[in-house]
Amino acid sequence: MKKLFFVLTTAVLLILTACNGSFVDPGTMDMAGGISTGGGGGTGGGGGGTGSGGTFTITGIPAEYNEMYAAFIEYTEDSRGNDIILFGGQNAAIFGEVKYCLISGGRVSLPVWISTMETGLEVNRYTGNDTISSIEVGIDTYDQGMVQWPLTSKTFKSVKFTNGSASVSW
Repeated sequence: MKKLFFVLTTAVLLILTACNGSFVDPGTMDMAGGISTGGGGGTGGGGGGTGSGGTFTITGIPAEYNEMYAAFIEYTEDSRGNDIILFGGQNAAIFGEVKYCLISGGRVSLPVWISTMETGLEVNRYTGNDTISSIEVGIDTYDQGMVQWPLTSKTFKSVKFTNGSASVSW
């Protein structure tokens, strides 16, 4: 029930943002909406972890995707069963806006962010130690927007994060 509420609340916020045309600049505080994208000072989520936040690195990406951009938003659970949203991109906002990262030389490193039931709408760098069942990375020709509608995507299964970082091969 908690997970359904969390997902529905996020969906409503996405719709409201789309309807009024507003954009919350990641990294700032919107006093009206209370959105904050912090950097490392939050809970970090997951099963502990230390540091200022990790990255999700993908190597072996086919050359056809060089000079394109990658990002992800994943609704999932951490190792303790808590509902979380993980974001992979240069920065992130709870409304689904993510600044994509450039794919170059067959690789990309996505800074990882988290939002939890405990932090509400606050987005912080992720420092957890969790295995995420799957992460679907969106790939597009532009560097910002809703990750839900990318040009193409690639799913990675059983992604193990240590102190907020994980590496996978295409």
